[in-house]
Amino acid sequence: MKKILFGTTTLVAVGLLAGGASAADKIKLSLGGKQEVYFGGFGTFEDGGVKNSDGFGMDTDTEVYVKGSTKLDNGLTVSALIQFESEANENGGRNVDEQHIDVSGAFGKLVLGERYGVFADGLRAPNVGEVSPDDTISIWLLNNGNSGAHYGLDTTLDDDSLRVSYYTPAFYGFSAGMSYAPKPNQPGIGSRSGASVPTGEYFRDEVQAAVSYDNTFGGVGLKADGSFITDLAKDESWAYRGGLAVSYAGFEVGGSYMGLTSDNTKNAERSVWEAGASYATGPYAVSFTYAQSDANISATSYILGGAYEMGPGVKVVGNVFYGNVDDDTAANTYRSGAGAVTGMVLSF
Repeated sequence: MKKILFGTTTLVAVGLLAGGASAADKIKLSLGGKQEVYFGGFGTFEDGGVKNSDGFGMDTDTEVYVKGSTKLDNGLTVSALIQFESEANENGGRNVDEQHIDVSGAFGKLVLGERYGVFADGLRAPNVGEVSPDDTISIWLLNNGNSGAHYGLDTTLDDDSLRVSYYTPAFYGFSAGMSYAPKPNQPGIGSRSGASVPTGEYFRDEVQAAVSYDNTFGGVGLKADGSFITDLAKDESWAYRGGLAVSYAGFEVGGSYMGLTSDNTKNAERSVWEAGASYATGPYAVSFTYAQSDANISATSYILGGAYEMGPGVKVVGNVFYGNVDDDTAANTYRSGAGAVTGMVLSF
């Protein structure tokens, strides 16, 4: 009953905001997206029981979306987005990545549908090479992974589950947001769900909350954020994070931290932090990024990245990295090595 009342209240609220409005123009959809193709290789310094050998490989990431919006007579803007995604070796029987409706106005913005929550809006360390610390470990160093495990070099827990999110308007650089996702019983936190069906005492109502700050003082940009996730199940899990970035005259330094605790699965507990610096001038940009996780399966990554804008929507990137993985949950599972990745990134 609580879930039904929550959903009804949300729909009534949107209806009241809309009033008797009519759209000046019907929503017209347009196409957009990105396409990325990478080629790289790595060599190991130490290899303790990991089956994959040194070598070369390729990786792709393609997203195509349709989106559109209209402004109603009462001032509200209503937008729609449907995003399709295809990644190499990750078909999974599903290619719709995000689909949501946004309603925005003087009250802020309401997001309804499959989209990441406010936790994933958090700042990350500067990285211009498009290859993340997660990628260097799970895709390149381990050649798509020894066991398919995620090694946790991510401080945002991106998760496109069905949820409702609300963002306040910015006030002197400050803003806040909340997300709610009704979910069935699933282990851990930040898991994807395509439905919202109650399943007894372990039913998870995931709640996220965040605050952020974004302002400029005499040419110096300052951004900061803090957020948390919790699921209201019998065995609660919590994740909390924070990020900071300072920029000036093409330079940027920043980083973020995330901690995760679980009363249900102690092996899932971990902390992750990252830091980096970048510089951009004209079409050129370079960055250095460091990331480290502390858990039963821990990882470290160092990335030197570069990017060159060849033209509108066309970018070439390159990365040199070193990383290592240490799995305390299994015997003789350790690997360290270095590699290089280059690629082309198209946005349209």
